[in-house]
Amino acid sequence: MFWKKNKRIYMDYAAATPVSKNVLRVMEPYLSENFHNPSSLYRESLKSREAIFRARTDVATILGCQSRNIIFTAGGTESNNLAIRGVLQNYKKIYPGVTPRVMISAIEHASVRDVCLHLEKKREIILDIISVDTDGFINMKQIKESLHHNTALVSIGYANSEIGVIQPLHDIAKIIRHYKKTTYGDRDVVYPLFHTDAIAAAPYLELDQKTMGVDLMSVSGAKMYGPKGIALLYMRDGITLEPLILGGGQEEGMRSGTENVPLIVGFAQSFVDASKNRDTEKERLTILQKHFFQSIKNLDIFLVNKYKFLSQAITVNGSEDNRLPNNVNVSVQKLLGEQLVLEFDVRGIMVSSRSACDVGDTEGSHVIAALHNSDEHNGSVRFTFGKETIKKDIDHVVSVFQQILEKMYSTLVRFDDTL
Repeated sequence: MFWKKNKRIYMDYAAATPVSKNVLRVMEPYLSENFHNPSSLYRESLKSREAIFRARTDVATILGCQSRNIIFTAGGTESNNLAIRGVLQNYKKIYPGVTPRVMISAIEHASVRDVCLHLEKKREIILDIISVDTDGFINMKQIKESLHHNTALVSIGYANSEIGVIQPLHDIAKIIRHYKKTTYGDRDVVYPLFHTDAIAAAPYLELDQKTMGVDLMSVSGAKMYGPKGIALLYMRDGITLEPLILGGGQEEGMRSGTENVPLIVGFAQSFVDASKNRDTEKERLTILQKHFFQSIKNLDIFLVNKYKFLSQAITVNGSEDNRLPNNVNVSVQKLLGEQLVLEFDVRGIMVSSRSACDVGDTEGSHVIAALHNSDEHNGSVRFTFGKETIKKDIDHVVSVFQQILEKMYSTLVRFDDTL
């Protein structure tokens, strides 16, 4: 692949991916000649209904479930909200007067975390937030201790979008099943239900519902070269949710509104493509990631030797081994993440300091703060790469990183007599 030194380099694939040519190809007919409303009765609308049926079947095949288990929504945030609010509203119908408990981790995505904090503030739920260790792994002992008779929902993300750390969902599911069995015996008890936000994980990890052990799962197309504004919620048989959006009764009454056929078709194609290419792309990205980690460590040694006031210039956030293959997240001592992002941008490199969905939050990253139990490491930068990333990109990014840090640390020394 030809590489230009002065090209702008995209290192924020966790925020958004471009729509692939293959996805655009399958979407195009449903944006033009096959535009008809799938709920209409005339023959032209049949093509739209058939397209949704094929898309639902393709997605269900990848997930190892039935088509009836798939609800299409208008994005990952809506899928997470439907899972959380839908479970809680149905729980309250069954158990009126009981305040349900919800369990999440301290590093959940904003579309899970913020809705739970909102419901807690309104005193509609009791919220149990489970801590993580310095590698980003959830506290399993605390999960066991936090399960109560009124725990309606446990929602733990499969892989974190900021630090890429993969959680042991199968082990968490075993804890929940064991709690149900030891507490209720052979009685058929629905709650607590187990939901996972698998949006960051979908391009790189297996999502077979026969082995995962979850009851509900959210997946979006925006992170795997599909269109934005489309996602799904997997819902296991036997579960009842209260819908958030009422109207025409589409999606078996779970998500009313005219189906967005081109986005549904594009999402399904992106999921099929990601599933086919998963192993080879994961292997390629893992090689790049290991090279990136080693380059960062070499840079840290250089900076600590040059600037004696530094005990460690660069800290890797999260486990290096059990994480998504395209994610590198680091904290930089004494510097702000947003400042570093702007310095990279000026030099033609697109990175982020945290999840793009937290853009309105004026405080530092809650994920990084949870790892280190402080705000000292909030000068964090997230590098995420994808299909177009090559080794020369990594080398150039690390070289520019060194230039930025030398410039900023030299400025600190010049203006701070205590250093």
